[in-house]
Amino acid sequence: MTPRLALYVAIAAVAAIAADLFLMQGAAILYLARSFLDLIDTIAFWR
Repeated sequence: MTPRLALYVAIAAVAAIAADLFLMQGAAILYLARSFLDLIDTIAFWR
Protein backbone atom coordinates (compact mmCIF):
# COMPACT_ATOMS: atom_id res chain seq x y z
CA MET A 1 0.00 0.00 0.00
CA THR A 2 1.43 3.31 -0.99
CA PRO A 3 1.61 6.18 1.51
CA ARG A 4 -0.85 8.21 -0.56
CA LEU A 5 -3.42 5.38 -0.54
CA ALA A 6 -2.92 4.83 3.19
CA LEU A 7 -3.55 8.53 3.77
CA TYR A 8 -6.78 8.41 1.74
CA VAL A 9 -8.00 5.36 3.66
CA ALA A 10 -7.21 7.03 7.00
CA ILE A 11 -9.00 10.24 5.98
CA ALA A 12 -12.04 8.23 4.85
CA ALA A 13 -12.13 6.32 8.16
CA VAL A 14 -11.88 9.49 10.24
CA ALA A 15 -14.58 11.15 8.11
CA ALA A 16 -16.89 8.15 8.55
CA ILE A 17 -16.39 8.15 12.33
CA ALA A 18 -16.93 11.92 12.52
CA ALA A 19 -20.10 11.69 10.42
CA ASP A 20 -21.42 8.92 12.67
CA LEU A 21 -20.71 10.91 15.81
CA PHE A 22 -22.34 14.08 14.49
CA LEU A 23 -25.31 12.52 12.69
CA MET A 24 -26.20 9.46 14.76
CA GLN A 25 -24.49 10.14 18.11
CA GLY A 26 -22.12 7.18 17.62
CA ALA A 27 -24.79 4.51 17.20
CA ALA A 28 -23.08 2.83 14.24
CA ILE A 29 -19.72 2.64 16.01
CA LEU A 30 -21.37 1.12 19.07
CA TYR A 31 -23.25 -1.42 16.94
CA LEU A 32 -20.06 -2.43 15.11
CA ALA A 33 -18.13 -2.76 18.37
CA ARG A 34 -20.81 -4.98 19.90
CA SER A 35 -21.00 -7.12 16.76
CA PHE A 36 -17.23 -7.50 16.74
CA LEU A 37 -17.27 -8.65 20.37
CA ASP A 38 -19.99 -11.19 19.55
CA LEU A 39 -17.87 -12.46 16.67
CA ILE A 40 -14.86 -12.84 18.96
CA ASP A 41 -16.99 -14.77 21.48
CA THR A 42 -18.27 -17.06 18.70
CA ILE A 43 -14.79 -17.71 17.38
CA ALA A 44 -13.47 -18.38 20.90
CA PHE A 45 -16.30 -20.87 21.46
CA TRP A 46 -15.38 -22.89 18.36
CA ARG A 47 -11.68 -22.86 19.19
